[in-house]
Amino acid sequence: ELVVFLNNSFLAVNNTTKALHLLSRFRAVVNNSHINKLLEEKHGSIFMSYGRDLEMIKAVYEKYKANPPCHRNTPPVSGAIAWARQLQRKIEEPMIAFQDTPELLRTRDAKRIINTYNK
Repeated sequence: ELVVFLNNSFLAVNNTTKALHLLSRFRAVVNNSHINKLLEEKHGSIFMSYGRDLEMIKAVYEKYKANPPCHRNTPPVSGAIAWARQLQRKIEEPMIAFQDTPELLRTRDAKRIINTYNK
């Protein structure tokens, strides 16, 4: 029953940062070894999802880097800076959280994602 609830909770989350937050909340209350193993698997799948997010953010950056979208009544330069900082925040926040689990970052797929992050 708890496993189904866990899986449904993660399916409802569509953001890497929110998924990491949900994962940390579950880890704080669950002491069952079977559930902890499931949470570790979820952590890996969140990292793979983060890799897809990196590719999406890279595509958005490449598409709009010459003419970044800005809020109305925002000067072009400050709007471009705010847009770039928003993209950077979307990239950096999850990676900071992933650095707390070095064993996750040693896998082959993780090295590819880390290379994408470093570009």
